[in-house]
Amino acid sequence: MNFRHVAAALALAVPLFAAAPGARAAAIYVINANVQGAVGVVSAISHLTALDHAVSVGGTLADYAAYDQVWDLRYQSNFVLGDLTAFSNFLGSGGRMYFAGEHAGFDAQRNVSLRSLLFALGAGDVLYDALPASDAQTFTAEGALLNAPNPFASITYLGARGIRDPGNGFLVTEGAAGIGSMVAWDFGDIIGSSDARVVAQWDIDVFRPTVPNGRSWVENIVGFLGADAPAAPPTSPPGGSVPEPGTLLLMGLGLAGLAVARRKANAPIASEPR
Repeated sequence: MNFRHVAAALALAVPLFAAAPGARAAAIYVINANVQGAVGVVSAISHLTALDHAVSVGGTLADYAAYDQVWDLRYQSNFVLGDLTAFSNFLGSGGRMYFAGEHAGFDAQRNVSLRSLLFALGAGDVLYDALPASDAQTFTAEGALLNAPNPFASITYLGARGIRDPGNGFLVTEGAAGIGSMVAWDFGDIIGSSDARVVAQWDIDVFRPTVPNGRSWVENIVGFLGADAPAAPPTSPPGGSVPEPGTLLLMGLGLAGLAVARRKANAPIASEPR
C-alpha cells in the first residue's frame, strides 16, 4: 500500500508563520507572465521569499533544470506546446510543480487548457464540477500530506473551481458532495515521471494577504513538493551485497575442487587381477 493512503490525524492548532526548523531552502522559479500585479500572485511570491527560498521570477523558460520547483501562477493564461515540452522534461527528471487555476469564469482563459496540459503530462483526466463561490473545505485522508508542518482545520477558498475527479492524483481538500478545489499527485502518480510531485489549486486568491496564515499554507505546499522521493530498489543479486573479487576467487577455487572430487568419486573402480 502506498504510504500516502495512510490517514493522518488532523490537528486544530493555529499554524505559525515561521519556517519549520531545519527546512531545506529550495530553488524556486515562479512564472508570472501577464499577471505580475495580481494581488494573489504578488502575495504568493512574497511568502516564498519570506520563507528563505531562492526565488526567481519571470516568463516561461525552455529548460527548468536549474530549479527544484516551478510555480506557474499564470491563472489567466493558456498553455502552448513549448510549455508541454519544458514541463514534461522537468517532471521526467524528478522536478516538482505547482499550477494555479481559477473559478469557472476562467475556463476559457486557463482551466480547460490546464486540464489538457495535465492529461498530456500523464496526470490523468481531471473533471470539473460546480462549486459554491465561497467554500470551506476540509482535508481528505490523502490530503493530510499537505497539512504539515502547519496543521489547518480547513481551507477557505474565496472563489474556486470545483474538481469532481482528480485523475491519477487525489483531492487535497473537499467540501460538500466530495467536490474539492485542490489536487496533488504523489510519487508514481504522473505516468513516466515516478520521482515527480505536482500540485494544482484552482484559486489564486487563497494567497491574498487578507487570508489568514497564507504563508503557512505556502510552506506546506513547498514542503510537500520538496520531499525526497523514495529510494530506488536495490539492484544487487538476491541474498545481500555483491561479493568482493577475492571472495569470488575463493568460491571459484572451491567449486573447481569440488568438481574434481566428484569426478574421482564417480570414476569406475579397477578390478583386482585374478
